[in-house]
Amino acid sequence: MLRLYSTITSKRTISMAQQISQHLSMEGPGKFKLHGDLPDNAIDAHVHLGVYATINLWIGQLNLTGPGTFLENLREHIQEILLHRSQLLSNFPSNLFQIIKGIFNVAPLKTDLLGPGPEPVYLLTDFPAFFQYNKPAFIGLNTHSPLTIIPQILSILKAFPNGLEQANRYNLLSYLETYKIKQAVVLPIAISRFDQFSQATLETCLGFKQLPSFCSVHPDHPDLAGQFDHFKKMGACGFKFHADFQHTRPDSDKAHILFEHCLANKLIVQCHVGWPTKHTGLSQAQFFEKAISYFKGLTFILSHIGLAEFEETINLAKKYDNVFLETSGQTAENIVKAGQVIGADRILFGTDWPMYHPAVPISCVMDAFSSSDDSLEKVFSLNMNNILDQARKTTGTIDHGAF
Repeated sequence: MLRLYSTITSKRTISMAQQISQHLSMEGPGKFKLHGDLPDNAIDAHVHLGVYATINLWIGQLNLTGPGTFLENLREHIQEILLHRSQLLSNFPSNLFQIIKGIFNVAPLKTDLLGPGPEPVYLLTDFPAFFQYNKPAFIGLNTHSPLTIIPQILSILKAFPNGLEQANRYNLLSYLETYKIKQAVVLPIAISRFDQFSQATLETCLGFKQLPSFCSVHPDHPDLAGQFDHFKKMGACGFKFHADFQHTRPDSDKAHILFEHCLANKLIVQCHVGWPTKHTGLSQAQFFEKAISYFKGLTFILSHIGLAEFEETINLAKKYDNVFLETSGQTAENIVKAGQVIGADRILFGTDWPMYHPAVPISCVMDAFSSSDDSLEKVFSLNMNNILDQARKTTGTIDHGAF
């Protein structure tokens, strides 16, 4: 088992390039080099703009970061409340708790979406005490000793202020240019009822063909139909669903309504699935089967191949033809397993930029597929290109059973 440490292993500091895999070497903590070239017209199916920081409270999820300053976020929040006041008050006082929930959720910190800004700090690969190349999500504490854990946590906190300015369009485009990637699919997440990330992300990507953008709508928004219609007109070609961040199980009535709107608007659905440990949170693979089997006219992209729940996630793709698997945070070994079960036609390359140094997830895909056939081209380019074409051209049709 290969493990990389931040300070000393066998009483020596990592100072020379260390070959990690066929296509990846490490020249120092957080410094990776990719060996080999990507196929032409590669598309990264999973990137983000902005930094998402939240706290779970009894009255809902509290956003710590937003696309504007506190006063800008507050102004937008008040405007949304006034605009939708009739819907909010329609069932008063029986819905008093729902009105209160999230109504004071105004992000105090700005995360810059435009740039330029500091060089990215790739949280999950720049801190080697948290880095294990052979584990899903590359997270695994090498020791439970406070002597190693505490310094790493302090390093992450120290990097946080600059981190608010790193996940921006300038750095994203620089990453695409460096690795000769044609496009990256940008995925906002609506964490609160009147979240502004979708609006800000679509505005930031407008006019940049390299950055096709999805949208996200919180299930508690009082005008779901209006939100979907608005973002569709802005150019959104898909929908990002994050069960844990949005406090909504995929097999719930709330999620069902969201997916109905996705079908009506011909939007791809990309879902966060799994965590580094099994049976954790609302994003468990088993919770997605009900929606996937019901909405056969929707394309579901299951991100990270389920992380620790990769076997369950691969089985969903084996069972349902409307499921694609996205590779970010996953190991080459598990990507190989996915390819053995469903082939290369429904696997999509993604990095989850800026969570990982791009060379790491890119190398995992290059290690998993042979360059002697068209598998690499399908995973890096053709599959996602076909999905995006489908979103732009085809008509969604209702083809489902009982929910």
